Amino acid sequence: MMNYTNIEFTDLTWNPIVGCQIGCSYCWAERFNRWHRFIPDFKRPTFYENRLQDPYTNTKKGQFVFVVDMGDIFSPGVEDKWINRILNVCFDNPKYTYQFLTKNPKRFQDFKFPCGSWLGVSVTRKEDAWRLSYLPSLPCKYTTFVLVEPLLGSMEGVDFSKSDLLFVGAQTGPGSVAPKNEWIDSIQHHAITNKENIKKFL
Repeated sequence: MMNYTNIEFTDLTWNPIVGCQIGCSYCWAERFNRWHRFIPDFKRPTFYENRLQDPYTNTKKGQFVFVVDMGDIFSPGVEDKWINRILNVCFDNPKYTYQFLTKNPKRFQDFKFPCGSWLGVSVTRKEDAWRLSYLPSLPCKYTTFVLVEPLLGSMEGVDFSKSDLLFVGAQTGPGSVAPKNEWIDSIQHHAITNKENIKKFL
């Protein structure tokens, strides 16, 4: 099913895939899975074929749909045929604007997305900046975005100009690292939205 969410840049989440092998130490989704036991091993991505019907039958109102927020759609262990079946459903249901976020953006070039989709990358520190070079620049109009969350270091000198939108958030949960003011100030972009979890540090 599709679910309402308090994620600032979307309305609904849709998780035909749960799980990820990237293994970020700060992963909120893995922590959430431990609490609720959706799948026995978060590092073994699981495909829920029955959830492919959700965009056809969903009655919840919402324009923006975040696809696979309980994992990474381009994680190792996610089969290409799963991704293609998900994208076919997206093409069949153009009433939504679909949002895809990944730490493995090289894979954007391997698939076709509906025009108007949001294609984004996640970065946490300057060492992740290589991902920005893979933001799509294609004839079909996409909205490109960057999620800097959790912010774990300075972004001094990082060029975010290829992205249309940029969202910044802090780490949450046990052992979270509070962002320094200079880290926040180092982010330069024309369209920054600070998420609620970082506003208390401003």
